[in-house]
Amino acid sequence: MLAAGVWPPQGVSVESTAEVGGLQVVTLKICPVSWSPVDGSISLVEDASVVLYHEGGTLPTGPSEDYAISMERESVRQLIANRDLVPPPTSSYRPPDVLDAWYLIITDDRRWNEDKTPQGPPLGIGDMPAEFERLAQWKRQKGMKAAVVTVTDIVNGRYGAVGVKQARDLQEVLRNFLQLAHRKFGTHWVLLGGDSRVIPVRRVVPELGGGYTLPVQSNPKPGNYQAYANTAGHYFHVQSSELASGLFCENRILDADTNTFYSCKVNPSAQNPGWTFSKDDSYATSTSKVSSLIRLFGPSTSSPPSALYTVSMTNNIPTDLYYASIQSPLYDQPGLHDWDQDGDGIYGEFSGDENVDGVDFWPTLSVGRVPTENSSGAREWVNKLLAYEKYEGLAPDFGRRLLLSSSN
Repeated sequence: MLAAGVWPPQGVSVESTAEVGGLQVVTLKICPVSWSPVDGSISLVEDASVVLYHEGGTLPTGPSEDYAISMERESVRQLIANRDLVPPPTSSYRPPDVLDAWYLIITDDRRWNEDKTPQGPPLGIGDMPAEFERLAQWKRQKGMKAAVVTVTDIVNGRYGAVGVKQARDLQEVLRNFLQLAHRKFGTHWVLLGGDSRVIPVRRVVPELGGGYTLPVQSNPKPGNYQAYANTAGHYFHVQSSELASGLFCENRILDADTNTFYSCKVNPSAQNPGWTFSKDDSYATSTSKVSSLIRLFGPSTSSPPSALYTVSMTNNIPTDLYYASIQSPLYDQPGLHDWDQDGDGIYGEFSGDENVDGVDFWPTLSVGRVPTENSSGAREWVNKLLAYEKYEGLAPDFGRRLLLSSSN
């Protein structure tokens, strides 16, 4: 079928053969246009017929349960004329067809709590998935596989077992899902469509630091930077003006010796461990006002803590790197939570140079966020992006302009 004396060789030739999803795939090289150096003519083949003969081999009986292989097989099936000979995915295995996505947008039409429960009914913030679908459609028009998924579908298990029940919170559910998407669906770029009330952020405490030594003495009314321990009542009286600085009821206190965290509670007790501000130095009445007087109940006060630390907004850092750094020898340790290997519920801890929680700071995915709170904000952001990429309302030479700035 190849013509001689022309360049490139005109016609159809076999470029390569490979096995994909259990099928033998033949890649053809087609050269419809060629140039003859003898007479300087250019010719075009407007029509060509290709016939392939094969011997031996067996057709697969059904798709693998692996989504990636199943999709490769389905892609081959759509390219051939006798596609009925290749079995489609069986009814017992329904692959998530929307997730053949290199570029993945996660959003929702409701806000979520970190405990994996939604805040109110759907459409409470408008139809954000529809707004971001316009961006995904534009990406697909440019040749990139893109899709929009919702937090609701992820939590409800539409995309398979991603450890929803085993996950500690919604952040861990989404991270497990992204590990699945990267491994199974070829996802590399991720856009988080919504603020922290839609897609919760992971807060880390890279260095607790500032340990407060609290010597224990026998006075139930301890002085500043001192503590009193009542081993029978399982409680401490603590006075520390520095400890109370920046301490609010949403913060937690760490017993550094036992690695135990205590949360602020209205009526803590030995059966309900926690801490509360005290109204005065009798420590008998709790108050919601910030005070240097703290009453701390724990399961045991046989050996009072030598140091207390606080986890507060002042040493708490929000980061989406938690969703980007998902692949490392430090992760997926049996029985442990990624970014919290010591299991105390505080993520990203370092003690000096010691990587306590096993965090690998190298990003596996390229993750960005659109911190919008509703669909109108999403619509405005998508409109701006599409206008920029499509040159809508911009000068034709916009893409060739360069602005340099400098200072002496």
